[in-house]
Formats: sequence, C-alpha cells, structure tokens
Amino acid sequence: MLNINKVRKDSMDQAITWMCTARRAVVEEWGPNADTRHPELVAALVNAAAADQLFAAVHEAAIQVELLADALPGAGDFAG
Repeated sequence: MLNINKVRKDSMDQAITWMCTARRAVVEEWGPNADTRHPELVAALVNAAAADQLFAAVHEAAIQVELLADALPGAGDFAG
C-alpha cells in the first residue's frame, strides 16, 4: 500500500538535495554568495532537475504501458 507520508518525506528530501546541489553549482560557477544574490539561478536548476525526473518517470511509464498492451490477447491483430 502507498504510504503518502513516506512519499511526501521522500519528495521533500529530494527537493532539498536538488536545492543544495544547485546552490553549490551556482557558487562554483559564479563565485561566493552568487546563490544568495541570484536565487533565480538556483530555482532554475531545481526546476530543471524536477523536469528531468518527471520526464524519466513518464518515459518509464510509457514503456510499461507498451509492454502491458503487447501482452494483451490479440495485441498483434491490429499491427500495421
């Protein structure tokens, strides 16, 4: 069974990890305090990480749906 509290905690942990990684990357690229002077850079990196993870999840779901569809009786009847 899905434990929504665990999912929420895991999601928050992931977001915090992305933010810390993004802050370090901004400071490494643009120097000390760049993360606090330009929080939009940190936000953009966090958004990119979230979008990447979403794409990966959707891609995996599409693969699973295709595998399930192929396993249905008569799945090949309509192949072109």
